[in-house]
Amino acid sequence: MNIIVFEDNNINMLAPFSINHSPIELRIGAFTNLERICSLYEDHNIILIVRDVIKNITKERFPDYIINPNEIPQGYCINSSAIINESDFELLNKQKNLSNKDKIISFKLSEETNLSQFYKILNKIDISIKSNINIIENIWDIFAISEEKITSDFNYFVFNNNYVYHPSLIRINEEKIYIGDNSIIKAGVILDATKGPIIIDRNAIIDNGSVIEGPTYIGKDSYISPLSKIRSNTIIGPMCKIGGEVTCCNFLGYSNKVHDGFLGHSFIGEWVNIGAGTNNSNLKNNYSEVKVTKGN
Repeated sequence: MNIIVFEDNNINMLAPFSINHSPIELRIGAFTNLERICSLYEDHNIILIVRDVIKNITKERFPDYIINPNEIPQGYCINSSAIINESDFELLNKQKNLSNKDKIISFKLSEETNLSQFYKILNKIDISIKSNINIIENIWDIFAISEEKITSDFNYFVFNNNYVYHPSLIRINEEKIYIGDNSIIKAGVILDATKGPIIIDRNAIIDNGSVIEGPTYIGKDSYISPLSKIRSNTIIGPMCKIGGEVTCCNFLGYSNKVHDGFLGHSFIGEWVNIGAGTNNSNLKNNYSEVKVTKGN
């Protein structure tokens, strides 16, 4: 069976992330949207449909996938902005079409079509069959569901002892703490999973005296600098260097905020470097509502 993962017409609402990324790359919890779909359909042929302007860069990032073929075969189509869980698998296979918030979640493509006709078909899909499957409409939506996803994703990690830690490590609510293969936890670190699980993926380093509060995910090969405070609802992608105080943030990957300074309620893309002493505010100085201009 072919699984066609497509971008919908709402993509501009995810700017500036969407300028050079597809929603398949969003990491909400421990896994990206594409990783979740692939885990459910690992024995199926997966095809990615993205905007033409990011086709080449998507091919570089995902060389093992078919991207924007001239002819799209019949199959099951899934919105790349949807967060598909294992618990949704039966519903996806049962229903011909699914939607949420008036956005298409999935539909069955009954016959082969070309790329130019695909979105014309998409615009005619019946959205009357509602579901509770989360879909990301705006980039800030991720923060409303991050804690839930980190908590549920914790169940996919199997405990192991293949890591190094200093005897002074303090683990609070230890049964909700996962430390991956070859990770290093140095002296004086506090892992506090009182409010939710902590997932430290493989090859990560947590340096001296840092405090990690759950729910939090720290990605593969990432480094947490000494005396850091990583507070709840934080997701750190692969190969990041993070320090200072961070709360309710999402680092896509390969980015640095290794020095002191506060960062809150922020989405950080790839290859971003935040200089020493940088601070942001996660509320307006007059406590009024934040206004955002959406789309292009």
